[in-house]
Amino acid sequence: GTYSKYVSIDDKIDDFHFYTTFIKFGLGRTSYDASQEIRNKHTTREEGIALVHRFDGEFPDKYFEEIMTYLDTEPEHFHKLCDKFKSPHLWNKVNGEWKLRHNINKTGTDD
Repeated sequence: GTYSKYVSIDDKIDDFHFYTTFIKFGLGRTSYDASQEIRNKHTTREEGIALVHRFDGEFPDKYFEEIMTYLDTEPEHFHKLCDKFKSPHLWNKVNGEWKLRHNINKTGTDD
């Protein structure tokens, strides 16, 4: 979900927190990380936009099965919950695939 290699490296569930934030609000971890780096002048806005395009919303598959076991949840149930919480004012389903209506790259369904 991000390019950062030095934050939250000791917590397996952080990636799920940021993924569900992306589902609910349309902003993933990369949006948060890149915006902070832009404000601190560690990267340019253009670089931040490219990073968001590449990493925001990336599915956290590394520990997926382990976390599903820990939560005693079937993967299909998790995915249905994700679909349930995609707000129609942010998300649009096109040809069976969820797409953001608007995004920083201007490639959303309503951009």
